[in-house]
Amino acid sequence: MAKIVQNNNNVINELRDKIIEKAKQSSYYKIINSFYGIGEILTAEILGELGGITRFDSPKEIIAFCGLDSTIKQFGKSINVKY
Repeated sequence: MAKIVQNNNNVINELRDKIIEKAKQSSYYKIINSFYGIGEILTAEILGELGGITRFDSPKEIIAFCGLDSTIKQFGKSINVKY
């Protein structure tokens, strides 16, 4: 059992390294990786999730795509509050 776990860990590490190397080929890698708290793995994940960043017309579109847009759209004047 320990050999299986060790083998799986080796495979995971190899795949992680390949993903990071692929992400480093992006011209956006250094920019994203320069943000505080974002390391190599998270940078690779962001690039992988976004796909081609150039498909977005603005930073606002990227933020919305990631679900980080905190804009609240409310119609009407009443606010329903449950106590």
